[in-house]
This record gives sequence, C-alpha cells and structure tokens, in this order.
Amino acid sequence: MNTDCVRVVVVGDHASGKTCLITTLVRGSFQVKVPPKIPPVLLNRQEEHVRTMIIDTSSKLADQHQVDDEIRRAHFICVVYDSNVALTQTISSILSWMGRIEKLVKKVPMALIGTKTDLRKKTTSSNRNEELEEELKSVLRKHDQIELLLECSALDKKSQAELDELFLLAQYSVLYPRMPLCDSKSNFRPEFVSVLKRIFQLVDVDKDGYLDLKELKSVQHLCFKEELDDNAAIEIMETIRNYHPQGVVQEKGINEGGFLSLFHLIMERGRTETIWSLLRHFGYDNALNIREDFLQPDIYVPPGYEIELSKEGYQYLTDLFLLFSRNNSEHVLTWSQLDKMFMVVPDNSGHPWQSFDFPDCCATSMTARIVDDASTTVSSSTYSYDSFDPNLHFPEHEPVTLKGYLAMWALITLLDPKVAMRYMYYLGFCGKKDRTECITITKERTTFFGYVLGAPGVGKSSVIKAFLGKEFSMESGPERQSMFGVNSVEIPGRDTTFHLVLNEPPASLQDSLLSSKNYADKMKLADIVLLVYDQSDPSSFVKVMQMFSHLDRNYREIPCLIVATKSDRDPSQSYPPPSESSDSPKKGAQVVVQKAGAKEIKPREFCTENGLMEPIFVSSKNNTGLSRLFTLTIETILEKKPRNARRGIIRKLTTWGLPFFFLYALYLVGRHYFNLSPSILWTLPSRFNFSSYLPELAWLRARTGSLGWWPQQQQQQSE
Repeated sequence: MNTDCVRVVVVGDHASGKTCLITTLVRGSFQVKVPPKIPPVLLNRQEEHVRTMIIDTSSKLADQHQVDDEIRRAHFICVVYDSNVALTQTISSILSWMGRIEKLVKKVPMALIGTKTDLRKKTTSSNRNEELEEELKSVLRKHDQIELLLECSALDKKSQAELDELFLLAQYSVLYPRMPLCDSKSNFRPEFVSVLKRIFQLVDVDKDGYLDLKELKSVQHLCFKEELDDNAAIEIMETIRNYHPQGVVQEKGINEGGFLSLFHLIMERGRTETIWSLLRHFGYDNALNIREDFLQPDIYVPPGYEIELSKEGYQYLTDLFLLFSRNNSEHVLTWSQLDKMFMVVPDNSGHPWQSFDFPDCCATSMTARIVDDASTTVSSSTYSYDSFDPNLHFPEHEPVTLKGYLAMWALITLLDPKVAMRYMYYLGFCGKKDRTECITITKERTTFFGYVLGAPGVGKSSVIKAFLGKEFSMESGPERQSMFGVNSVEIPGRDTTFHLVLNEPPASLQDSLLSSKNYADKMKLADIVLLVYDQSDPSSFVKVMQMFSHLDRNYREIPCLIVATKSDRDPSQSYPPPSESSDSPKKGAQVVVQKAGAKEIKPREFCTENGLMEPIFVSSKNNTGLSRLFTLTIETILEKKPRNARRGIIRKLTTWGLPFFFLYALYLVGRHYFNLSPSILWTLPSRFNFSSYLPELAWLRARTGSLGWWPQQQQQQSE
C-alpha cells in the first residue's frame, strides 16, 4: 500500500449518530453535546508505520459534493444507520448509501454500523429485530465488500471497546485486504489462484513440481525473515496432509494442490497478513498486479556508464537454463521447455525477444538429441499450463544452446536494460542481498553493437549467419525488415567473454542511417560499422566508398572495418551489372571509380588513404577469415582509437594545391600590373602543359563553387 495514512470516511443520514460515534471513540465517553461535524481525527495507533485518520462528513445538502470527494479518496468507509427507526427506513437508508458508494468507487472495504441500540431495545419487539437481522444478512450477501456489521450504543462501555476494534479492523482491512483474495465465503478468486500457482513455480527451485523441506524452509526465510526448523516444516506438511491428503506426496513434498490448501488454512484462520507478506515479497500490490517500482527499481547510472548483467545475473540464468534442460542429451532448450520457463511471466507474454526474429538471431543446435517433452522436468501434472500453446513456435526451429540463450540476454540488456531487469524479476531473481544484484553499472562494457552495411547481394546476411555458426546456403531466405545476430566472442589473452550484436538494417534505410540526422539516435547505439563489398564485383565497392564518405563526415568517432566477402571466388570473374531497381551502384559508377584521381582506386589504397585497416577477406561458404573478422571487430572497439588523418587530403594538397596557388599568385600579379582578364588563368595549363591538374581544379570548383566563371570552351578542350 503506497500511503502512510489510512483514510476512514464515516457517512450516514442526518441524526444517524455518526459524529457522536467518533467523539465517543476519541474521548472514551459519551458526549451529550456534539457539533454537526468535527474535523478529521488522527489516531495514535500505528500498524506498519501507517496511521489512521477518521473523517466525519456533513449531512447538509450543499455539502454533498464534498462528501462524494471524500468517498472517492477513502480507503475504508463506515456506513452509519439509526437502528431505532422503522425497518423499511433503515434498509432504505443502507441501500441508498451502498448504491451511491458503488457508483463512486469500486472494491473499497466497508462496515455497517447501527447506532442507538439502547433505544431500540426499549421500543422494539423481538420480531422486528429478527426481521432486521434477516434483511441485513441479505445486504451482506449482495455486497461482498462489507467486512463487518456492528450495532452499538455510545452509552454502552462494551460498545466503546467494539468501536476501538472497528477502526483497528479498518486499518487492518486496508493493509491486508481480503477482497482481492476471496469472497465472503472464503472461496479463492481466480486471480489469486493464478498468483499462487506462479509463486509455487518460482519457489520450486529444482523445478520438479514439489516443495521439499529445504524449499519450504527457504520460503519461510525469504518472505518472513524467519528460520523454520525441520520439525516445524514436517508439522506444516502433516497439517496440509490432514486437510488435503493428495496435497503432500511421500518423499517428494508439497505439490501445487497442497500449496493452495496451505493458504486455504491460513485464510480460514483470518491470517491475511501472512498471505500479504508472501505476495508483497514477490512485488504484488493490493490489486494483485506486480508493482512498477518492483520491476523498475530506481537506479542511478552516471554519465558515461552503462548497465550490463552481472556475474550473479548470468549465473542465475545459467542455473535456470540447466534446470529446464537437464533431461536432454545435450544442454539445449526445446521450444516446449523455453515456453514453460517463461510461463511465470504475467499475461503469458512469453520471452522478451519477440521482435528479434528469435531463434534465428542466436546460436542453436542442429545435432541435439532431445527427449520427449512429456518427460521433461517441468511437465509434472501438478503444473497448470492451461494457457500453454504447443504451436507457439514452429517445430522446425532448432533448440537453443546455452551460448545462444545467454547471448540473447546480453542483447536485450544492451538495447533495453529496463526490459531485461523486468524479465529477470519475472523469472524470480531475488539476489542474496538485493534484487539489483542481477545488474552492474560499468564503464567497461562487454557487449557491443555493430551495423553491417553494403550493397544488396554482397553477402551481409551470410556473414551474420556465419557469425552464429549456421550453415551456409546459396538460397536466399525470406526477406526481412532487419536482421539481427548476437553471439559471444573470445579474445586470446583475455578472460572476459564478450558479446557482439550485428544488425543489418533494411536496404532502404542504410544510406539514410549514415547521412540523415533523423537516425542519429540509432547511430548512437553503434560501437562499430562493418562496410561489406563483394571482392569479385568491383562495382560493389562504390557503395562502400559512398557509405564511408557519409560515415566519416557525420560519425567520425565510430570505428569502421572494410570486409571483402566471397574470397573463394576469382576476382577477375565478371558478373552482370545490377538491375535498374537495385540499390547497388550502376555500371557507370565503376567508371567513376576508375577515373577519379586519374587512376583506378583500389580498396587497399582507399583504406590506406583514409586511415583504415586493410580489407578483411572472408568467405562464408568456405568459413575462412570469419574468426579473424569477429576478433578484430572486438579488438577495434576496445582500442577506442580514432582513425588517422585523411591522407587523401594531404596528398591532394601536395600534388595540385601548390601549383594552383602558384597560378593564382601569377593571376593576381598579372591583373595588378598588366590588367589581365580572368580567362587568361585557364589558358596557362595548356600553354605550360599543366593539363594534368585540370581534374583537380574541377574537383575544387565543384566543392567551393567559387569558380562560377569557368570557361565552358576551355573545359571542353581539356576533356
């Protein structure tokens, strides 16, 4: 309950005695003269550091809107009626207030309080009392939120003690409400049964479908911070066996039915505080929903730091994986087992990787021999998987390995740590000292994100599939909007296991990703960019040059590697040009590459000029060069070394910059002393055999726009 004060609102008709009732409680004796309404009264008694405030209400017609406001804010409502008036008037008053309250609020605990019983005993017959009692029982049956029916008199000292207990009950009913758990006949509500079944699955540590002595003692320690000895645990099991003989299995422990029976016994004894201690340990609020502050604890992340799963978090996930997969011949999770693992997630939303094309984006096993799911550890008949859908995953999907399972957790923690923490708590992580032990705040990350970009058909998807250890296929798979791949990478000489996430965005998005500011938030995710080209198709390198130009201009701080795919092919082999609808460069673009700079631009020279590592040659078909590629990817990220200065600019300055400035100086001298026209400057190269510098002058003109008087005739002659 997220309040430090329980608001008990007292309502009733005029002259019903509600104000007198409050003053008698506060002062301990009957008061002859009382005001029409008294201000709120704060009781000194506290339960769980929560105080109780009693709020009186006015009977004036003009104040009824204030009465409605108080009802909406109430945690507990006392409906006071005069038991000394006519029977029909009494019942009419009660039903009128009940209808009014139910229109304003839902599921607020209430009490019916009859006053002036000392007068009723003198003026009414026993038949009238019996009729009133029957009518009140009918009201109680129809209105489940009524917790108590009390008739009292301010003159009776016994009634004063009952009033004291009433307001204690009001506080107790708010802190440990009964209505979310069961009806007035102690029948469990379906929502509460579902919660208990989920908790049973969480506290069943070994996932065998039974709570043994060790697990029962663990529940006592976790939820109530008390140690339970073996004799007490055995006594609890015997009590359950007497109440529900099938609830305890010899040498195994308490099954799900016995667990539910245990809470039936607790409810019959009126110990709702015991039940709520358990529920609140697992984060449930009074509406049986898991609280947001439980799923998203307040964690401060300093600038420059990131959230990653801790060693404790990875160990918990590993143990959970091994428990669910222990009956398989290999440590892999079948789809049935994976779905059962995530059955404890509320609303049956399943695993947190729905948007990542799971399991195609992680390591799976093609060789695993698995047992029939009917004999797996979590398929005990004590579990109630009523909503389990066996067709949730297609049967052709391969089982997930431990490596792939942990990699998926690294992926979701990198992209959305709040979702990762939420699902860790769904699965039951508690930690030895604190629930936040599942994460760590670190400056040295171990999970990195990289984009894989390039022209269509160069083999980007094959590189990602090879990264996941999947078999090479010449057949193109179904078209995807975006392809993800995540796997662990071991670096020689380092004890840390790194995780690398590779993403191939849609072809239509790749250019905008590097050039448009609208996608700057997506580029912030990138720790590296892999630019891929087909080494047997020179035209595909044009796309790499264009992409690198945008990357170098807008995101120079992001490292980049050039990847040459299909190294198993002959580079001299010719291939047909791309179609007109393709996103790759046209054949004419290849000519531009050959003509720019008066000579052919080769990938190695391009990398040297731009401070890049030489192209990394790989073959997904022959599985060559891939291990080196992924190792270099992690090492490049860890180096955090910016690219060298662009040597291309320095070379241009040294090859044609100085001659240009020399010519410009001659032009200034000629204009000052000989009144020469600007066109004379462009005749000098042909006269003095400087024609080799015209391409560079054209390059400068295109970028500066300062040579608007370029003579078309001279340009045509130079061409």
